[in-house]
Amino acid sequence: MSFFKKFKESEKNYTHLQYDNYHLKSTTFWKKIGKPIFFSLDPETVHHLVVKILKIFKPIFRFNSFRYHFINNSKPYKRLEKEVFGIKFPNPVGLAAGFDKNAEVFQQMSDHGFGFIEIGTVTPKPQEGNPKKRIFRLKDDNALINR
Repeated sequence: MSFFKKFKESEKNYTHLQYDNYHLKSTTFWKKIGKPIFFSLDPETVHHLVVKILKIFKPIFRFNSFRYHFINNSKPYKRLEKEVFGIKFPNPVGLAAGFDKNAEVFQQMSDHGFGFIEIGTVTPKPQEGNPKKRIFRLKDDNALINR
């Protein structure tokens, strides 16, 4: 049995208890290590760092993608599917414009369970962006503003 087939089989046996354990560990890691490091840096620097990390670790995220999808018994969760203007989406959770302006990590974001992803505009020549500082943290609201 190939490695990929074994991996697919292990995906089917992923229990809620295992998911809860994984979620607890990843949440703890984010609160104790990730967030303090990321929030000590400029938001735009963090954005570029995250895009680079997603590109470098793409194979790892791909293998863990089943943890991020809305599934029920190893099948897409049909109740979450939405059809808008004749286009079917696997779920209503999307990634808005601004994160992947150069279409570098749209596959990785899809692997993280987004039902749709809005990527940057395709132009014949690179264009200047808005003047910096473009990303602002709203800590009290747990939000970012991207201008």
